[in-house]
Amino acid sequence: MSVCFLENIIKKSDFLGCYLNINFTDVLLKSLNSDLRRKKKKEISIYDGFLISLKDNIITKDLTTTAASKMLENFFPSYNATVVEKMVNLGIIILGKLNSDEFGMGSTNENSGYKICKSPKNYLYSPGGSSGGCSSSVVSNLSLCSLGSDTGGSVRLPASYLNCLGYKPSYGTISRFGLISFSDSLDTIGMICKNIFDIFIILKIIKGVDDNDLNTINKNIIFNVKNNNGYKILFPINYINFLYKKILKNNFFFLVKKIKLLNIAKIFYSNFPF
Repeated sequence: MSVCFLENIIKKSDFLGCYLNINFTDVLLKSLNSDLRRKKKKEISIYDGFLISLKDNIITKDLTTTAASKMLENFFPSYNATVVEKMVNLGIIILGKLNSDEFGMGSTNENSGYKICKSPKNYLYSPGGSSGGCSSSVVSNLSLCSLGSDTGGSVRLPASYLNCLGYKPSYGTISRFGLISFSDSLDTIGMICKNIFDIFIILKIIKGVDDNDLNTINKNIIFNVKNNNGYKILFPINYINFLYKKILKNNFFFLVKKIKLLNIAKIFYSNFPF
């Protein structure tokens, strides 16, 4: 699998601009070792050999972390972020570091210190930001899933731009230790994937209390879509009226209808005056 991803990255990444750093030799070596462990039935965990990519503001030991800034061009951290350490301990392989707006400050991924990231759906469009490299890599099949950071929409915007799933967890669910900060009291590490099940799997791995981040909490994550479990979704109807394109409104109400049919949650509408 790693060979397929690396071949795709070589073909597409330079043009799309989603990757800033890939350690090809390290990825191939770790993938080979993972395959050997599985053949001997000595895998580290069920996630052994799973590939994931990271926004380049999440610190990785012995792999440059630049936050898409030339100021950190030669920064080789001496430790891993907590989320990276948790994944590496389970045999998960870091595929590479992804492009973003410099230090996470932007919403289009046009403000990288290295190169502009493009949308794989239309090369003239933005993939969103600041975690544009995350969404672009997932949608163009250059990674299975990616970890990004979200302060005011930096995971959710790119996911919505490219029609994949972006999740910003509640503050304190995931440790921020090893995340290059934009705004400490708002930053969270989030994920961009193609389906909700991958998000839940990664969340189970990286969530939890961390002594290096005193804001972390031990939160039990319940995942059940068989019934609505009392979940409620409130839609501000006056914002929906701003969807001036008919196709956007149709897609929105199609999604609402699907939620009702699957009985995932109860739907409510309200007007917000501000």
